[in-house]
Amino acid sequence: MQLTLKQLAELATNDSALSENILLTIPPGTSIVLENVSWDAFEKLLVKLGDTRVARVACDQGTLEIVAPLPRHEYYKEAIGVLIQDLADELDLDYETLGSTTWKRRDLLSGIEPDQCFYF
Repeated sequence: MQLTLKQLAELATNDSALSENILLTIPPGTSIVLENVSWDAFEKLLVKLGDTRVARVACDQGTLEIVAPLPRHEYYKEAIGVLIQDLADELDLDYETLGSTTWKRRDLLSGIEPDQCFYF
């Protein structure tokens, strides 16, 4: 079953018991995909969610995906990050760790948040 956000909002406004209690939950290890999301809505969502969240957000030409990783995903992310740093140090490569920086290109209507990224 699919509902548009407008349909969901109409549901909420027609029933005052629903209007303030609607909550979208994304369990760890799952994702949600929204289609026809404007670039401005994507940017507003990033601001609203803030920088201290676990979920990762990606947007590509109107398709928005919000992913809630599992705890073991975070373990592997850290282990691979340490491996990359150790390898770069061993090879005497200059690098910067940029974490889960949000990379956005409005001209391509695309934005993504890696788990961890490096600049060499």
